[in-house]
Amino acid sequence: MSLGVTSTGLSLAHLAPILLFTRLAGAACTPVDHAHAAWTTILGRFVRAGEVAYGRLGREGAPLLASYLDGLSSACADDYARWSRAERLAFWINAYNAFAVKLALDHYPIASIRRIGWLPGAAFRERFIPMPGLKGGNVSLDDIENG
Repeated sequence: MSLGVTSTGLSLAHLAPILLFTRLAGAACTPVDHAHAAWTTILGRFVRAGEVAYGRLGREGAPLLASYLDGLSSACADDYARWSRAERLAFWINAYNAFAVKLALDHYPIASIRRIGWLPGAAFRERFIPMPGLKGGNVSLDDIENG
């Protein structure tokens, strides 16, 4: 059963999955909260005198952190192009810090993020930060810092 043929010779049945994927990819792009309210809440609740309470953050704040990170990861290049320089800078600084906290939590308890991985600096080169709409895939802390 054919659903029709387009000018390219493909049937609509062949195009349906492509159209669905394109629609889903577009739906995944959400506006970024430039006030970074969730991150501010996390810092206020789990950081004292410059020290992160990783154990408590992992137990009590993981859903809030995950939601914030998902919001950062869903940023899109089209929106990014319209952001001010200050909004871009705040986005990348907060993304770096929040994903560094996630990395530490993923390896908690650990004395230092520098102890993650076999080689010196391995944690900073690991591409674990999903930025499909901005960078086309995963990036590393090093990519953010130096890119």
